[in-house]
Amino acid sequence: MMRPFCFAVLLILAASPLGQALAQPVPAEAAQRYQIVSVDVEGGGDVASEQYVIQSSGLRTGQTVTLPYDEAFAEAVRRLYRGGLFSNVEVVADRVLGDGVYILVRVQEEPRLAAYTIEGVSRGERDDLAADLPLLRGRAVRPSDIGASLQRITAYFEDKGFRSVEVAVDRQPTDEGRVELTFSVDKGNRVEVADVRFVGNEVFSEGTLRKRLKNTPENRWWRFWGRETFEEEKFEEDLENLIAFYNDRGYYGARVVRDTFFVEERPDGGAGVVVEIEVEEGPQYHIRQIDFEGNTLFTDEQLRIALGFEPGDVYDRSRLDKNLYYTQEHTDIASLYQDRGYLRFNILPTIVEAPGDSLDLFFEIAEGEVYEFGEVAIRGNTRTKDHVIRRELRTIPGQTYSRQGLERTVRELLQLNYFDQTSLGNGPEMTVNDDDATVDLTYNLIEAGSDQLELSGGWGGSTGLLLQARVTFNNFSIQNLFNGSAWSPLPMGDGQQLSLGVVTNGLRYQNYTLSFTEPWFRGRRTPVGFSLGYLYYDVG
Repeated sequence: MMRPFCFAVLLILAASPLGQALAQPVPAEAAQRYQIVSVDVEGGGDVASEQYVIQSSGLRTGQTVTLPYDEAFAEAVRRLYRGGLFSNVEVVADRVLGDGVYILVRVQEEPRLAAYTIEGVSRGERDDLAADLPLLRGRAVRPSDIGASLQRITAYFEDKGFRSVEVAVDRQPTDEGRVELTFSVDKGNRVEVADVRFVGNEVFSEGTLRKRLKNTPENRWWRFWGRETFEEEKFEEDLENLIAFYNDRGYYGARVVRDTFFVEERPDGGAGVVVEIEVEEGPQYHIRQIDFEGNTLFTDEQLRIALGFEPGDVYDRSRLDKNLYYTQEHTDIASLYQDRGYLRFNILPTIVEAPGDSLDLFFEIAEGEVYEFGEVAIRGNTRTKDHVIRRELRTIPGQTYSRQGLERTVRELLQLNYFDQTSLGNGPEMTVNDDDATVDLTYNLIEAGSDQLELSGGWGGSTGLLLQARVTFNNFSIQNLFNGSAWSPLPMGDGQQLSLGVVTNGLRYQNYTLSFTEPWFRGRRTPVGFSLGYLYYDVG
């Protein structure tokens, strides 16, 4: 005999009430197991939407559930909310027939976005904001999307110095059941940096310290070309630069104790940001002791010379970092090792404060093993031939790895002016093979135009008006001069230079020149070439 009863609402998720409902225990004797006969949807709209709800819920026909509560119902509600399309989700047991249960999922869709506008801003600002707002026409508009949009619009203008910006949103439903949003922006006045004040500085004057705040300068009457606004993110960068300034002059313990900024009314009725920075300078530190550990290739004295510090020197963080890791002259400690193949070289500095305002520098070195250049591939050279590129390389397969060799190769390839500089800006693509201690390189090149055309004119006392034209092909190939298929429009790719020029005033004066240069003669960097000329001058 059928027992006609039904369960009322099993789960309603609105926010915190769901958490409370899920936390309520169900007595074991009251719980019974049922098999889902069907899952129906109410409020889904069309058939496709209903099918989406069923699939997203994770509930399926034949699934066994426990009534009056099952974790599968809570998970179904969570999954549907996670999709962001519904403002209300309800899962109920519509009716029970024997050991079967009919599940009904009631949903209320979030309105979809018809359009949105931003008022009170320029076209450029509107374009910038549109790329950052989480709003898309035709997509459901969640309250969190509107909140995020308000926050991003506000942050955008605050970063531009409009500290009192106000943003409001107006929602208007459409006849199609969608919603139009209008964001109204009142930027207010741009808040400028009125004053920068320092507290606690004794060694350096306020004027000296203000120069370190390149992103937060005070407004002065002579800066008529622009107004300096306060940008919090750049201000944080300035604070780092301020401490670096102290560190580079021996004040190892210098720190910003407090920084604050506030808006202050000005006599003219405007407002400006006052920045106040409290610093603790501390003493000036000197180097007392320098020790190295783990070095076998170089002696302590050799490394100390490369480091550029002696006991008694004033501590300088920038100079220390530079001499440890990179100098243009390749005299730093990292270059000493990496120019000799020690690709995996690593140095770990430790700085210990010592009595008498002194610092002990301790460096732990892991030299690693020597690496060699492995395969060297060249890609993207659609015009220039491989041999023209390879003769410039200082990264020869089988040779010991060298960081300086890499840098020199990139520099000399750029000097050819055959390739786009962006393709070589970061050097070649490197693949390190630790198993056989080799480094494979791939030079990804982009060909660039290197030919030159010069046009000029002048006036000569005896010749009158002179016109000059010269065209120079900097990547010519004389070897393909008689190869018709290589003419595009001229045979190119062998790195030779061909120059044609003419100077004339018409019929009375004509000067024709042709020159050719081969920069590598018989495989050596020895330029050879020739020049031909023809001059006609009518003296009559």
